[in-house]
Amino acid sequence: WARWGPLPFGGGLGSGGPLMLVSPLAACTLFVAGRGFASMPDDVAAFNSFSLFMIFVYGSFIVPLCAVTFGATSLGGDREDGTLLFLLMRPLPRGLIVTAKFAAAWPLAVGFACGGFWLLCGLAGPVGRTALDAYLPAVFYMTTAFTALFLTFAVVFRHAVVVGLIYTLLLEVLLG
Repeated sequence: WARWGPLPFGGGLGSGGPLMLVSPLAACTLFVAGRGFASMPDDVAAFNSFSLFMIFVYGSFIVPLCAVTFGATSLGGDREDGTLLFLLMRPLPRGLIVTAKFAAAWPLAVGFACGGFWLLCGLAGPVGRTALDAYLPAVFYMTTAFTALFLTFAVVFRHAVVVGLIYTLLLEVLLG
């Protein structure tokens, strides 16, 4: 791959970047489109069913996955590439570097998490519009908190992506 250059969408935020998010978001899209929430006769049952999917699948797996993709790899990628040393040699406070990394990773994580949520709510029809109004602030704040948490993991742990994925898969999915 070195001869042909980096993979598309790999970007500077990790080797997989947004490509890692395509499969889970596509699976959620296929599920919501195939479930037919808009054609269910009972609106309350459709909203409850859609809400359970959004809380247990999207909120506990997809949102943390978006945050770990961008939060942990923003600083962890520099550590693995060997460019963190050059960044820390500059006369910048370390807090400023971490803040700048968060400011770069946060819009991407929020864009993918909230954009995917908007897409899924649009596919669900009227039930999705109600869920969008009800849950979008929660998805926004969850993504912000998870991005900050996984960036903190990148500061503390050497392999922050692995630690973040273990946290996401074990603590968020099982305890959530």
